Amino acid sequence: MVGSVVFRYTVVDSTQEELKRLLQHGKLPIGTVVIAEEQTRGKGRWGRSWWSPKGGIWCSLLMSMTTVPYFRYALAVIRWIDDTYGLNALIRWPNDVIINRKKVAGILIERHRNLDLVGIGINVNIAQIDNIPYATSMQIECGYEIEIDKKLPALFEAIQSYAKMDDDTILHQVRTNMAYIGSNLYIGDKCYKFEDIDTTGNMILTSGKERLVVNLNQVDYLDPMFRFLVLKTHIDNKLTHL
Repeated sequence: MVGSVVFRYTVVDSTQEELKRLLQHGKLPIGTVVIAEEQTRGKGRWGRSWWSPKGGIWCSLLMSMTTVPYFRYALAVIRWIDDTYGLNALIRWPNDVIINRKKVAGILIERHRNLDLVGIGINVNIAQIDNIPYATSMQIECGYEIEIDKKLPALFEAIQSYAKMDDDTILHQVRTNMAYIGSNLYIGDKCYKFEDIDTTGNMILTSGKERLVVNLNQVDYLDPMFRFLVLKTHIDNKLTHL
């Protein structure tokens, strides 16, 4: 059960790294949560740092391996935002949650001994974000603070629910809640349309008769406003014809 065991910290370097350290000292139950008021070295995808001041939800969870985990836990965060604030949040492929095109939360998945280490960061009671473009917080969007500790059980319940949800339901909800589907996206000087996602979470792009299937590991940089995508040059792209 998510949240049956919780390790709380005032400050850590990274909840992901702390969870790994705890695992080195012994077995932990599935659903164990590491949560901190502040991180000094929060982790994001592609090795990027994650700004994690006091006022957010910064946590890592030990979960069983699942399919499309980024989407599962992004959907859980979206449901929690809707239940808590009544706001319409969306997924920005592959692992962000956005409101009004600005990032409010992110998901990080790391595999460890056939388990998923799920990092979740949500900008909650943060009144001002000047140093990060295209970012927002729940307080900025709603104009008020919440008592985080009172709302955590609802977040844990949503995570538990989506961890067990069947793949078809997950993918249906992802398509319903995916931002920018149907939008144009440039790779170099070539324009593609974000057509869909496949059953493994890859992004399907089309340009005329060309069909490009983009895997997470192929991506070097994705513009926060979804205007252009940079692929790693040393990885072959799966280019097929319709």
